[in-house]
Amino acid sequence: MDSTALKLFLTQQQEAHKEQLVFLQQQQEKLLETILKKIGTQTDHTSILNSLNGRIATFKYNSEDGETFDRWFGRYEDVIKVDGAQLDDASKTRLLVTKLDKHEAEQFRNHILPKMPAEVNFEDTVAMLKKLFNETKSLTRLRYELLSVKEDFCRRMGQIEYLRATVESYPRRLRSVIAAKKGRN
Repeated sequence: MDSTALKLFLTQQQEAHKEQLVFLQQQQEKLLETILKKIGTQTDHTSILNSLNGRIATFKYNSEDGETFDRWFGRYEDVIKVDGAQLDDASKTRLLVTKLDKHEAEQFRNHILPKMPAEVNFEDTVAMLKKLFNETKSLTRLRYELLSVKEDFCRRMGQIEYLRATVESYPRRLRSVIAAKKGRN
């Protein structure tokens, strides 16, 4: 190999090396941008989850006091769906399950076995929780409430009848008072 051929070979090698360096630098920049976007998204999701977690009370089922899942979810549904709109389905489900009290969370997990809570989508989770933790009344309780309403209705009808009779008696009383005054004159 003569010196001109060697110079040409080295120049070609340098150019190829420069092209490789430029290509690698571009790839690293793209990778760095992707990583930064993911970190930013995770930070956003984390801050949204932390915000929602602080604003939503823990759900504890108590049917006697009327603390059912329907009522609880009705209070926080907009918070979860609107303020958490950027969250994916799995994150919303995770948030919902973490806001269940210890006993309710265990009951939910037992209900969905062999699946894990992360494997159930948000809408199905809500539907299952409504099924598990809504107001249940015994037949005796329903009969008692019906009789209470019926009794209350009868009492109110009696009051209405009394008021009607009182109002109807006013014209007679008024006539008798006028007649009495005329008779005194």
